[in-house]
Amino acid sequence: MNGMFLLSTTSTGSNLNGILTIVALLAFIGLVMGLNIRFLKKLNVLAPYLMSDPDTYIHEMELILKKFVPKGYRSMLRINVAIAHMQKRDYTSALSVIKTISPGRMQKNSVGIYYVVLANIYIHLNETQNAMTLIQSSSKKLQKLPVSGNLPMFNSIVAIFYAMETGNWTQAKELLDYAIANWTEPMPGVNFEPLQQRMDAYLAEHPLEEPTEEA
Repeated sequence: MNGMFLLSTTSTGSNLNGILTIVALLAFIGLVMGLNIRFLKKLNVLAPYLMSDPDTYIHEMELILKKFVPKGYRSMLRINVAIAHMQKRDYTSALSVIKTISPGRMQKNSVGIYYVVLANIYIHLNETQNAMTLIQSSSKKLQKLPVSGNLPMFNSIVAIFYAMETGNWTQAKELLDYAIANWTEPMPGVNFEPLQQRMDAYLAEHPLEEPTEEA
């Protein structure tokens, strides 16, 4: 697949098994930091609420964040809170939350998650210039994202948006069609609808030529 981003062509698993790569990453960081098992169990119990009841998830996470949490871990929890606001389609609140994070203080293997979530928020807020600037400056980090949970979907939204903004509508349609066909299970914070609406509006005025079969 040509373009700025290399996207996984592997479909995701069930919501509970892979509801967020972030959750697994949090557990790994927690074990490395020696955090207690009770704390990690609390995060696992809350994970499904990110999808089914984001208000409860936000409330419980804010309570956790009022306690002592290592800085690297705190950033990841904040990202999850931002995604919970995205699940509610409240992108303004999501932006406010994620702006409290300093990516330079995050673990190197998780900073790409910050950038792809922030890029998605900018896209949904129609902050096109901010989104494009961020995508261009963080492209290498986005290419190294894990390919499980909702991260490939977030990255796909970024790639589709970038293709549209750079005038590559054929590639944008291919990426969007793949995403809609293969990622059928809802995932936290993921919303392809605005891109689909934008594509439909474009195609209504600029029909793409169908590829011709070679003789």
